[in-house]
Amino acid sequence: MDRAYRKIYGLGSNFCRNPEGLGETVWCYTTDPDKIWEYCDELNAEESEGLWGWKGSEYTGLQTTTKKGKTCQAWDMQEPHMHIYEPENYPYANLDSNYCRNPLNGETGKTIWCYTTDFILMWDYCDPIHEE
Repeated sequence: MDRAYRKIYGLGSNFCRNPEGLGETVWCYTTDPDKIWEYCDELNAEESEGLWGWKGSEYTGLQTTTKKGKTCQAWDMQEPHMHIYEPENYPYANLDSNYCRNPLNGETGKTIWCYTTDFILMWDYCDPIHEE
């Protein structure tokens, strides 16, 4: 698999993914010679999430609140802040709902972030969800 393909699909590590959105859920190749691949269990919102990939570029967690406590704006909305990161234009960036992300393989910031619903603060960085 070439490097560009891995970067586009966020396949830089051995984490479970569904790079083309096909199948039931996320999956991975195994090290078992009798089983080439298998489906994986997805994380629940209550579980701790990790930052994976370059600057969190492979993060697909469920955080919707910024470090400053602001609610994230949905990626498919253009208000209160207009932006270029529409999900249909960046299909491999996992710009789902209003979850924190770092689109373009970490080239858009130092960690995961989102546009906010606050009219004054356009965007802010996020931390992944951690168990209390």
